[in-house]
Amino acid sequence: MTDKVQKAINKYENKFNKFMINIEDQVKNEKAFEGLGGNLFCGLLVQMKNDINAFLKSNKKGEK
Repeated sequence: MTDKVQKAINKYENKFNKFMINIEDQVKNEKAFEGLGGNLFCGLLVQMKNDINAFLKSNKKGEK
């Protein structure tokens, strides 16, 4: 990969990491989750992963 492409990838990776930290903070402070046990952030990430996988599967190149 060229340096330009790697810099762009790094930029979006950093944005993603900041996004995830922000989401984690919001989940910790969400009043709707008060009193619930378990790792809510982890559960949220599992659900997001499932949604992303479904999106990728439904938009796979060459399949419609």
